[in-house]
Amino acid sequence: MVTETVPASRRAWRRARARELAAPFGGLVHRRDLRAAGICRDEVRSELRGQRWTALGRHTIGIDTALVPEHWPARAAWAVWETGSGAVLDGVSALLAAGLENYTEEQIVVAVPRGTCPVRLPGVRVRSHRVITPAPVPGLPRLTVEAAVVNATTWAVSERQAALIVILAVQQRLTTAERLTAEVHGRRRVRRRAFLRDLLREVGGGVQALGELDFARLCRQHGLPEPSRQRVCRGPRGRIYLDVWWEELRVGVEIDGVQHQQGLNPVEDALRDNEVRLRGGPVLRIPSLGLLTDPGMFMGQVRELLTRAARAR
Repeated sequence: MVTETVPASRRAWRRARARELAAPFGGLVHRRDLRAAGICRDEVRSELRGQRWTALGRHTIGIDTALVPEHWPARAAWAVWETGSGAVLDGVSALLAAGLENYTEEQIVVAVPRGTCPVRLPGVRVRSHRVITPAPVPGLPRLTVEAAVVNATTWAVSERQAALIVILAVQQRLTTAERLTAEVHGRRRVRRRAFLRDLLREVGGGVQALGELDFARLCRQHGLPEPSRQRVCRGPRGRIYLDVWWEELRVGVEIDGVQHQQGLNPVEDALRDNEVRLRGGPVLRIPSLGLLTDPGMFMGQVRELLTRAARAR
């Protein structure tokens, strides 16, 4: 009687313990973690023979599924464990592990120390770095948020995508513009360094954010007349500041920094715009980030504004 009850309770314990270990990783667990929990190799083999667990590589055991699930945590765990020794999540994959939301990526990006021979896996992109310093966090090994953001912008297919990654990471408080700036400055080689410098300056919202002088430079580059600089007019709510104004054409452009998207700023901006329009002064609204990521499109709209104003006069 006792000899039958003890093995049964042992089986129930190890299966419950394995499910507990696999829960954070989408139903997958590393053989090493099973051993550390007191589940020996023979017990793992017994579960595999009975097809209750599934081997998904040299190191990965599926506890509740026969295949690598489609959801991200399981794919990421499988990628890190099976790629090889020293593998860590990198780029957007590291950011997703850190809690990044509203962004998806099909491939898992894994970094390995330079000189290693990683296992090539479907759906996994392997990058190599001379020095890899994992973030001191629990769970899957990954690079720090700052290193992952800069790497992700390096591999982004466009400046628009690079800007989106930076903005989401900062807005979701995974990092700050100051920490990202330090990461960029601390590297010898950074793709899009000038773009990142301007972007982080803008995202940081400091006094050196994109302003009139930058806009005047864009006007010269696109063959447009330079504005008459900042214009101040008065409305029922007090003085109204417009970033740039063409006095002879009676039109202007308001450049919105990232701070305009916070709190009640959109309400204040709308009230100011309406007061200006009621006084016969057409104004374009351009987000400053748009001048970094899509300058041609926005300056094309400015050209149309000036052309229409010239015809009207």
